Amino acid sequence: MESPDKCFIKQTGKTLVGISGGGYSILEIFWLTAAIAELGVSVDVIQTVSSGALLGAKLIETNFNLIEINKILRKVIAGGPNVFKELYELINSVEMSIEYISKFNLDGLTFKGIKKLTNFKEYANLLEQMQRVKGLLKAYQKPYLLSHEPLERLIDEDLQIDFTKLVNPNLPELQIITRNETRCGPTIWSTRDPWVSPNILRDVMVGTMCLVPAVEHKIIFGEVHTDGQELILSEFIAEGYQTIIVFFGGQLARTLTEEIVSKQTILQRLISNFHTTINSRLVEELNYAHANGYKIFCNNPDSVISKIDNPDPRSDDPFNKSSKISHLPKYLKDIKRPEGIEKQHKKVILITPKYPMPNLGLLGFNKETMEKDFDIFGKKNLEDAKEFLTKALLT
Repeated sequence: MESPDKCFIKQTGKTLVGISGGGYSILEIFWLTAAIAELGVSVDVIQTVSSGALLGAKLIETNFNLIEINKILRKVIAGGPNVFKELYELINSVEMSIEYISKFNLDGLTFKGIKKLTNFKEYANLLEQMQRVKGLLKAYQKPYLLSHEPLERLIDEDLQIDFTKLVNPNLPELQIITRNETRCGPTIWSTRDPWVSPNILRDVMVGTMCLVPAVEHKIIFGEVHTDGQELILSEFIAEGYQTIIVFFGGQLARTLTEEIVSKQTILQRLISNFHTTINSRLVEELNYAHANGYKIFCNNPDSVISKIDNPDPRSDDPFNKSSKISHLPKYLKDIKRPEGIEKQHKKVILITPKYPMPNLGLLGFNKETMEKDFDIFGKKNLEDAKEFLTKALLT
């Protein structure tokens, strides 16, 4: 990995980098963001949401030191997917109980019948399943499944984020988005805001990853905050930022098909539906950008997002395609572009992993294969991102 002192591509105007969430998919997104560091692209603001806040924070804190971040992420991989361990155990308990009960003949079952089970092992197994069901019912009574503790360990121990460095005015601005459930809308937290201290910033980082009901909500300034879910590009579009580069991974970058959906469990379907909702909001933001003179570029012709600016997603050439503007929602129509801002030569560049890591998901990864996948697929995605980003910036 390289980190040149200056970009060989001439930049004009301000540049925003957006980093989406997606749980452990930041292990994949890291290699995409490495492209801006290796090309030496100057960045004014990094806007993040959910687990993307972890990556954005480390990029700013280390001054885009890819070697240092690479080492830290490898330690996370070596430690295994521990953040959602309790959730996995709960899901496994449900599946085991369902499998056991489905094989058990309940016709005419009585207490005396249970006592007459053929051997002690069967009786002990039944008691174990009953205890498991009792635990599931207890978990069901709570408003959330996981506490903040796994997220706090990830922030403080695994990634060792230094929040005092993030508020340095000489470094790029970091924005983190949470969903304010008290006020029924998003909150954008900025390291440029005087009330956002290092301690508050840590709370915000926890809050943006609180995907309810899986993780407990976070109280900040007496209000309920949860996972921010989506990036908010519209303010930067209205302000006329010259270049907006968005990195996202996981199912955000993959088209759902009938074959895929038919094989999903209920949990997998819920996650897919969550991503589809995020996609829809991003489409609205991109349509708003296009309506304001921005050209949309996407490196992955197979991704959902490419269909916005590319009438033929099978095309090999993602550049210079005509676009179809869909209906803009009212909240975007109400945002007015300041007078005198030039409409031409502004662009939104969307970069997704063209080579997805096969054993990586939102909630975890295969520890046995992930270290190898991290290298092989990561480096391929980095080279693709660098090549595409160079072309998009020069177009």
